[in-house]
Amino acid sequence: KQVIDGGSTRFDVNDECQGDAASTGAKIYIVGDSLTVGMRDKGDLNSKLQEKGWNASKIQATNGYNISDSLPKIDEDANVIEESDTILIALGTNPEVNFEQKIPEIITKIKNMAPDAKIYWMNVHVKDGAYIDPSFLGNDGVNRLIESKSEDLGYTVLDWATEVSNNANKYPYLEDGVHHTDSGYSERAKWLVDELGEAPPTSSTSPSTSVDTGAPQTN
Repeated sequence: KQVIDGGSTRFDVNDECQGDAASTGAKIYIVGDSLTVGMRDKGDLNSKLQEKGWNASKIQATNGYNISDSLPKIDEDANVIEESDTILIALGTNPEVNFEQKIPEIITKIKNMAPDAKIYWMNVHVKDGAYIDPSFLGNDGVNRLIESKSEDLGYTVLDWATEVSNNANKYPYLEDGVHHTDSGYSERAKWLVDELGEAPPTSSTSPSTSVDTGAPQTN
């Protein structure tokens, strides 16, 4: 219970912290759930992005969130998204009704804000027997839906499911089978940044970083 509560609490304190980014590269906005919280807070995601020249305009991640939960956050972040060159979505592990219909809803919303931005979607993977909501469609079910919409909606799928399946020992999980150890999050974040590659240059000379801390409550 301690492991599960510590790794998958559904409550968050979403404070923002501002700081000067070392990079003058393209701005990337990331929206995700607790797995993105882990990459951000335990896997040094922002530092790894900066090493590749990315300016993380915001890493918006909240434990337990699905697409429906994230849509209001995207509305709140409209000004940040409008200025972003790249958008990364990392959602789908937390179940929701009408997941298939929610995919075009979030993509359309983002495209209305940032029509020229490159959009990526990182697909999902949990271990067999994972402690997860029984309404979860399963890795294959969720990922088929993500993939099936990609061409029509114009986003690129980052195939995390294949990577972690082929290299399971590289990304150790906690006992819940959903979340990773600190080293697992670090390797996951490295893989993600390697998939994104070097950031394209931008004319911006004074970027800033806005990071949702996503610190979970302990009670």
